[in-house]
This record gives sequence, structure tokens and C-alpha cells, in this order.
Amino acid sequence: MNETEAPAIRIGAWRVDAARGEISKDGATVKLERRAMQLLLCLAEKPGQVLSVDLLLDRVWEGVVVTPDSVYQAVASLRRILGDDTKDPTYIANIPRRGYSLVAPVTAWEAPPEVAVDDRPVSAAERTPSPPAKNARRPSWWILMALFAVLMVALGYQLRDIRRPSATAVVSTQTAADAAAAKAAPPAVPPKSVAVLPFVDLSERKDQQYFADGMAEEIIDRLVQAPDLRVPARTSSFFFRGTKSTIADIAHQLGVANVLEGSVRRSGSRVRVIVQLVRADTGYQVFSQNYDRELRDIFQVQDEIASAVATTLQISLAGGPLARERGGTQNLEAYELYLRAQASVTVDSSQATIRAAQKMLRRAVALDPKFGLAWTLLASMSVALVENSDLSPVDGHREARRLAMHAIELSPGVAEPHAILAYLYRNDWDWTAAQEELRLALSADPKDPVSLMLDGLMSMTQGQHDKAEHQLRAAVERDPLFNYANFDLGNELYLHGKYNEAETVFRRLLDISPRFKWTRPYLAKALLAQSKSKAALEALEPAEAGAPRSDYLPIILLANGRMRDADAALQVLIEQYAATDAYYIGMTYAYRNDKQLALQWLERAFVQRDAGLLEMMGEPLLTNISTEARFRAIVRRMNLAYSQTAS
Repeated sequence: MNETEAPAIRIGAWRVDAARGEISKDGATVKLERRAMQLLLCLAEKPGQVLSVDLLLDRVWEGVVVTPDSVYQAVASLRRILGDDTKDPTYIANIPRRGYSLVAPVTAWEAPPEVAVDDRPVSAAERTPSPPAKNARRPSWWILMALFAVLMVALGYQLRDIRRPSATAVVSTQTAADAAAAKAAPPAVPPKSVAVLPFVDLSERKDQQYFADGMAEEIIDRLVQAPDLRVPARTSSFFFRGTKSTIADIAHQLGVANVLEGSVRRSGSRVRVIVQLVRADTGYQVFSQNYDRELRDIFQVQDEIASAVATTLQISLAGGPLARERGGTQNLEAYELYLRAQASVTVDSSQATIRAAQKMLRRAVALDPKFGLAWTLLASMSVALVENSDLSPVDGHREARRLAMHAIELSPGVAEPHAILAYLYRNDWDWTAAQEELRLALSADPKDPVSLMLDGLMSMTQGQHDKAEHQLRAAVERDPLFNYANFDLGNELYLHGKYNEAETVFRRLLDISPRFKWTRPYLAKALLAQSKSKAALEALEPAEAGAPRSDYLPIILLANGRMRDADAALQVLIEQYAATDAYYIGMTYAYRNDKQLALQWLERAFVQRDAGLLEMMGEPLLTNISTEARFRAIVRRMNLAYSQTAS
């Protein structure tokens, strides 16, 4: 919008009238130089977010050759005019080596609050107290995203070496039908919806991001309990950290009408939290608030923020009340140890990193032995050590079961430990036990994307493809940018014979999560199923070297008539991965129509308990051996009932 057309807004205690080129407060009016006003408005578009100097130069000095010093001088001038303190800013914060952030709340002037909201401590009389939590708190589902990423190989947004995509963790998709519908008419955004973005760490040392993330996660966790309120899970909301996406872009991708932003500044025993709820369609705030409290009051602050958001939305959107949960802690030290442990595991999680996280969690449960979700996270760490080959499956899974069961004893109404047990039982091919744990997990939290996804995977394993597709779509709906849920949805569509829709899903996932190692191989076989052998090879060749690419390369090369290269690729697959990927070797021989060798390798896969067997129901590459007695014997011994999906 042109500045001459922009409506007046409130920034902190100041009225900002861009059309007049002036700001005013307490009866005093100050004329701003044009670029100073543009700079202020640019910062106000994304309050609480860090804007780089380069971005500000592009936006405010577009087409003019200037140095970064112009930004520094303009910011200094604005600070003087606003009466800001550079050491303890209430308007514009300098984020070293990153840029600047407007930390003051921004609202529409048309509906000013009765008392100007500025960055000051809120008096007791001004606060709307929330009742103290009767039950301890639990973190939001990113912890289980990390947990289940660990269940695959390692904790984090992406995995260090994804051997099998059978369990879980992060990102979104549309099917072909969805895409066609979207072109015809944009999907309606539910008005009762809000995304909570990652809070910005404005602490002096910039070492409190784990704490800021914990704040946002807790608020997501509370809001998701409000009936009829759509709240994307942490994975999807945090996907936009560090991007240049606007509020409108984020809201569009997540399918929400409102966005909650915030920042956290922690200093000694004090913590200052600024939050603002923004309407995506107008860009204006529904409300904003500052909290300046003692650190020991942080749990109450989290409750107050969530209650304020829910109350505001309920007034206009008729949402339900927040629900209280079990599983967490009221012990601040234990809570911090928990947050540090879950934040410490990353894409490169090593045995030493996981062991260090375990040590922090053990300190947490020593401080609060009833901290159920700390016990749950400890259970996932045992699985992580197994997946990283740092602990034997017998010992690691036994320990994981013990810890998860203990967590259930402490917190019977929490979904996470049931989901962990379901994962372990599914890997053990104990379908009955896995389904019972999933029933309990979904009974505790019907909206949990990880439990929904695992439930879909169980149905996929058993060849119940209609049910599996429904469950996996529900997981993606709950967490649109959850890459494992989207990957599993694409795989289910492929196994269901919906190859074009599967291709759409995998291409979307490739855009969102290019490091996800299984996307290209599965896109390639979805293309091959459509007789697009050349396109399949083009999709597979750029894939990162390793097992996922090697598993499908012999088939795709053969489909392109490159017999010699296919033979060489098969030899590499056998030499390097026979002990872990026998299923894929058997599939390759099945594609070559060498039925006896295919069956020998599948029988070896059964002995090795190859995870690939969990997704063989409906696999078109096995069609030519699916009627063989030896193949049917494997299916029976796995207590499954084979049904081949027609293409």
C-alpha cells in the first residue's frame, strides 16, 4: 500500500500517520523524513521478526546506491525520536550480525486500547489472572517430531542417514485432486484458526532460543486443546523460521486466519515476553500484550497468553475452553533441563550428543520424578541410540519400553508414550499390541499428527489402503508441513494405485524438504508406474548417494534399457546393503522377472526383519511374484493378508 493511502497505526505509545508523514504521542507531533517513515513502516510490517540490513536497504532505498551506514543512521535517528534506549530497547532492537527488530506492539489506530500498550511492566491491577495450573505442563508436539525423527535414525528436522521412512518426523503436500480443486477455487480458511510462530530470542547473549521455542510450544499445546480451533502443529509453524515469508504468505500456506508472534528477553531472574495476535487478511493486530515478570512466573505467563488468545478468538469465533493436561512439571529447573535436552539434538546428533541429552533428562526426573514427558523423551533417546547403532536393538528397545511404560504409569492421559510403544510393537510385527497402543494414543489426543500418521502406517502395512489414506490425510491436515506424514501419504497413494496423485505429493515434498533422502527414489518409482521411465531416471539421478538411491537405481536403469549399468548398480546394492536392504534386492529381481532369486532375497528379508516388508502390500513391483506360494508364506508368517492393488 502507498504511504499516502495507509491508515494510521499504533506502535507502542506512538500514533503513526504515514499519510501525513508524522508520528504523535501525548499531544506532541513529530514530522518524519520520508525514508525514516518508510523504515518504520517496514519494521512494523513484521513486528518481532528480525529484518536484515540488506532487506531494509532493498525495501527503503530501492534503486538508490547507498551503504549499510544509511540504515544504521536512520535507525539511530528513529530511536532518538521515539525516545528509545539502545541498551534496553522498547521499540527497535539491534540483533548483532542479523539486523533489526521492532519489539514494540503494533495495532490499528482505529481501535486503540483504553491504556496505551508500551513496553513496560504490567501492574497487578492490569493483569487478568489465570488460575494456577493444577496439572504440570507438557511441551508441544515438536518434541515428538524430534522423538519420532529419532525413531527413524536421529533427532532433528532432517535425519543424518534415513535408512527407512517407516516411522516419523516433518512436511506438507497437495494431491493432484487437491491441486486441481485449489486452482478452481481457493480453499476456505476457517476463521477459528491460528498459527503460533517461533518466538524471537531478544536476550543480550542470544542464548535463550531454546527457552523462546519452549514458550511458543507450550502455547501451541494449550491452544490445540480448544474445541473447533485449528492450530497447526509446531513443525509447520516453525518451518518459516528465518525465511522472508510475510504473515499473509505463512497464513495462506498453513490455512489459518490469525497468526501469533512473540519475542522473549531473559535477563537474570526476569523475563519479558511480548506477544501480538495478527489477522492475516488485514495485517492488523487483534491484540498485543507485554509481560514483564520474574522467571518463576513463566508458567503463569504461558497460561495467560494462551488464555488471552483463546478468549479473544472465542469472543468472535465461539471457540471452546482450554483443557488442562498431564505429563509435565511445575519445577522450573526440571523444565529448563527438559527444554535444553530437546533443543540439543540436531541433524548431526551423535552418540555423545544423545548421551548428554539423556544426562540432562535424568537430572530433570531427579528433580521431579513425576515428570512423565521427560521419561518419555528418555525412552525415545534409547531408540535413537539403537537406530544410530550405538546400542543393541534388544537392550535399547527393552529400555525404551520400560521407560515408556513408566511414563504411562505417571501420565496415563498423555499420547506420546503410547505412540512410542506403538512404533516399537509395529517394528516387532506385533500388530495387535501396536493397534491397542495407537487406540490409547488417539484416545488421549485425537489431533496428534504423529499418532495419526502411525495409525495410517499400520493400516498401510495391513493393506487397508482406504483407511490408511484417510488417516494420513488427517495427519497432514493437522500438520501441513510435516515431511514424514506427507511422504507416507505419497507412498500410500502409490501403493493404492493412485500414481499421479503420489507424484504430485512427492514433487511438493521435494520443494519443501529437498534433503529428505527418500523423496526422489519414491518419486522415481511413482513415475515408473506411469510408464515414464526417462522421467524416473531424471528424478533419481540427482539423489544423494546412499542406500535410498541405491535401492531403486538398478530398477530405474533397467527400465531405461541400460542393462550393463543396471547390472553394475545391482552388484553395488548387494555388496553394500545385503545385510540391511534385502527387501529391495528381492524387489529388483522381481522386476527382472527372476522369481526364484526374488523369493530367496525376500525370505532373507524376513529373517533379517527388513523394514521394507512393512510396505509390501500393494507394491506393483512385486505383482509378478505375489501369487507364488513362497511369497504367500512370508505374508502368512507376518500375520498379514495380502491384497494386490490394481493399477
